[in-house]
Amino acid sequence: MTRRKRQPSKAKEIVAFFAKGLIVLILALLPGVLVMIKFDPYLFLGLQPKPYIYIHNERFQIPGMARHEDYDLAVLGTSMIENFSDSYLSKKFGAKALRLPINASYITEQIKVLDISKKYKDVKTFLWAIDYRTIDINVGDVYSKNVKFPDYMYDEKLINDWKYIVNHNNFFWALKQFRMRKTGDNPFNYMITDREILNTWTWKGTNRSLIIQDYKEIYEGKKSLEDKINNLPLEVTKNTIDQTLIKAIERYPDTEFKLFFAPKSILWFKLLDQRGILEKKLDALTYVVDKA
Repeated sequence: MTRRKRQPSKAKEIVAFFAKGLIVLILALLPGVLVMIKFDPYLFLGLQPKPYIYIHNERFQIPGMARHEDYDLAVLGTSMIENFSDSYLSKKFGAKALRLPINASYITEQIKVLDISKKYKDVKTFLWAIDYRTIDINVGDVYSKNVKFPDYMYDEKLINDWKYIVNHNNFFWALKQFRMRKTGDNPFNYMITDREILNTWTWKGTNRSLIIQDYKEIYEGKKSLEDKINNLPLEVTKNTIDQTLIKAIERYPDTEFKLFFAPKSILWFKLLDQRGILEKKLDALTYVVDKA
């Protein structure tokens, strides 16, 4: 009596197929992963070779800088602090200062940067620019109008770091960095080697005619004021201040916080006054002074 040859089960065939597919996928991704790890375009892993090359994308660039730059005084805020000079602040405060702005950010994102600075550098002094729009939110809100916030770069969960490493946009910038280091060619003049001018305003992007045009479009209704502020009830803003700013300060009793109000144009104050919002803004900022 002859034995029948045992046929491999369908399940085993499927498992073998997916195993081979996984191996092929890993081999295909491996070169890109190695390039990403070597050039680390946003300094997130701390592996980028020196001199560092920075990218004009604060939401992605800032967490890596907060982790791996050499500093003992940090400046937090929105684009309103972008024009401060690290060297000037270092001289004035007798410290090694580092600006860590996130354009159009809310206090939610700024506290994430604060926590990173404390964890990795144990920074003892923070200059913190408080802007009405950053606290005119519900607790936990993250600014998301036309921008994407990479929470995985701030959450301190290693399991999420693959999102940085296996990322076609980041791989693109890793290749651009490699090319720049080899040839000196700066793609789109978008990469910066001098931290002093990183994210600083340029006359091309913030000149008088553009500012006037921006305000004109708001007055004419072509742009909404709500694109810039949320105009929530004052009690909501006060609760946000209590639950975010005040709790963050209380969480680090050994740290000195120097709060200041971001400098705004008289045009901005006039606009808020005409829309009946100015008094609410001043009440909210007064509350910050009283509580902090």
